[in-house]
Amino acid sequence: MEALHRSMDTLMAVCDDLPASTKEITMLYNYGKLIAILQHKEMLPYSTGEEEMESVYVLTRKFGDIAKDIVVSQGEVGLSGFFELEHTIERQLNGHLYLYAKQWGLSVKALYYHKIKQYDKAVDFSMECVAMNDYLVNIGIHSLFFRSLEQYRNISRSYLRSGDWRTGCKVANDLMKFLFNGVPGSLKGGIYHDPAIWNAIPYAREYYTYETFRAMVSMTIRMAANFPDCPDMYTAIFEGLEINADTIERVIISNWLEVKNSFRKKDYPLFVDNFIEFMNEPTSMMFDLLKISLFQDMLVLVQSSDYAKKEALLLKLENHLDEKLHVKENLRKDISATNFALNDFNSHKQPLNA
Repeated sequence: MEALHRSMDTLMAVCDDLPASTKEITMLYNYGKLIAILQHKEMLPYSTGEEEMESVYVLTRKFGDIAKDIVVSQGEVGLSGFFELEHTIERQLNGHLYLYAKQWGLSVKALYYHKIKQYDKAVDFSMECVAMNDYLVNIGIHSLFFRSLEQYRNISRSYLRSGDWRTGCKVANDLMKFLFNGVPGSLKGGIYHDPAIWNAIPYAREYYTYETFRAMVSMTIRMAANFPDCPDMYTAIFEGLEINADTIERVIISNWLEVKNSFRKKDYPLFVDNFIEFMNEPTSMMFDLLKISLFQDMLVLVQSSDYAKKEALLLKLENHLDEKLHVKENLRKDISATNFALNDFNSHKQPLNA
């Protein structure tokens, strides 16, 4: 207990001086535009040329409009225009162009069933989308690899929302291990067992990995807040995750896991010391959710302690959350529900050389 109090004394002394996040962007390219360029280049050989590809994009963008309507709907949800669009695609497209357009529709169907809480059907259509993209990636359309990954994110969320915590966390855990290390676990599909696919577009994969990690952290925060009886999702999702820290982002994530693990292991003096060290290093605002998660753990620890200056330390911690981490604004955004693939529906609206 004395060791913990000494560590809290140190935190008390330095808390006001812990730096705010920087606006520095470490990923110096536009992920959406990169994928759009790669996807167009990979699909072009399966078409008669630019004009036919543009006709395909005109159709797939309509799936994006339907998806947005589903997401924002506050009342009765329907598949307005979906089946007519599906029939149009069946009439107008053939071969690989048909499969390319069809897989967008499958993910919209999955989104629809998730929205109306038929989670088993949502998983079914997401898995069908995974299978179709498995084929398309194997013939060389490697950019659709991220469409397949996105379906597993959605599958995890559908299981969790259905109350199947174990399966939802297992899928999320396997997805994390695959993204960071190329280990497929329970993920289905031949592309998850081919190292060449994992290595095909490393820059895009790394960006997607970091964004998915942030989304998983967001999900653990929101699930704990909205479902108090849910199990310890942090342990279930991140258990056994080992990271080769060979990029700035991977170093930050690896250090964050170390701090979280010291809290979970109840080594509280080490947790406080690790917390101070982590917070002393200025990081990009993209990692604010990771910091907020650690601050929430620290608040729990301090609140439950018999530390003599507890109230003063709690006030300093809460001030940092409000003034430097903008906690309310960050927690209002549910990035765990952000579907990166929705952005792809409109990825070809602008000229690719813009």
